[in-house]
Amino acid sequence: MAKKKTKPRKPKRINSRKKGAAGERLARDYLGIVTGATWRRGIQFQGGPDSPDVVCCDGFEGLHIEVKFGVGGLDFGTKLFAAALAQAVADAGEGRAAVLLWKRFRSPWLLTVARCPWRTSFEGATWWVPDDVARVLRVLAEATAPPPEPDR
Repeated sequence: MAKKKTKPRKPKRINSRKKGAAGERLARDYLGIVTGATWRRGIQFQGGPDSPDVVCCDGFEGLHIEVKFGVGGLDFGTKLFAAALAQAVADAGEGRAAVLLWKRFRSPWLLTVARCPWRTSFEGATWWVPDDVARVLRVLAEATAPPPEPDR
């Protein structure tokens, strides 16, 4: 019996919008587990200080978190990495810490601080241990929190 010839398959096109949304949902879940706070996806249609990829209303309001998920060429020192950091800084606006939360396939989540006006020692540093990620996010959030209103 002769084997049936099959045509080679074309690689499937990746829908980058769906991949980004899936990555943001995974990041939301990861941040919820790590910090114990409730996170949600941000507004996705504009890009700017009012639209981080993930948002928390439980004490992490001063952070602008940019999520990159499953980008093959994203690694330290690459043009994609520099572009992702630049996007985080540009979208964060003034007065907010710009944070890049990124993950390659089959790798742990990594957190890189792109800009932090209050803790310059954090800038460019990357953490991957969940306890360290939670600690760094808390320190950044405390630094960006508005001062308490005086008692009258």
